[in-house]
Amino acid sequence: MRILAFLPLLSIWACTSVGTNVGTSSPAENLPGISQIAGLSAQELDAGGCGVFFWKATTPRTFVFFQKQGQARASLYDQDTEIVIETSQDTSNLDIKIRLDLRYKGGGYESITVKGNFGDELEGGRRISGATITINKLDGWQEILPVNGVYVCR
Repeated sequence: MRILAFLPLLSIWACTSVGTNVGTSSPAENLPGISQIAGLSAQELDAGGCGVFFWKATTPRTFVFFQKQGQARASLYDQDTEIVIETSQDTSNLDIKIRLDLRYKGGGYESITVKGNFGDELEGGRRISGATITINKLDGWQEILPVNGVYVCR
């Protein structure tokens, strides 16, 4: 008898927890908003400046890497800390490359490698797909982060 008393409440809960618009949301509605991305602090590009931005491909979205074109220093977010790393490679004219492949030192790591393929054009830049950030730690461990990225200019 007690189960029958809860049936109306159960059916109301089921109706409110199952949306009626299944499959009708646009892909843009599924993208994280700025307030939903954790990680590095906000980064700015100077007028005419370009840069590379990466965030983890997994949820929660975490902004993990930023590199200004033409500069040796980059910012990496690891273990809840912003870390400055440096490359000796040329970071100018990143937009003319097909593949991004940069190696960094610093931050108490053996090395950091950032790789990805330049893809579709966006307004003011290009997507970077199939990207990873590989962190080689001093204790011999290696962490590989699948990331999504963009190369954009202001």
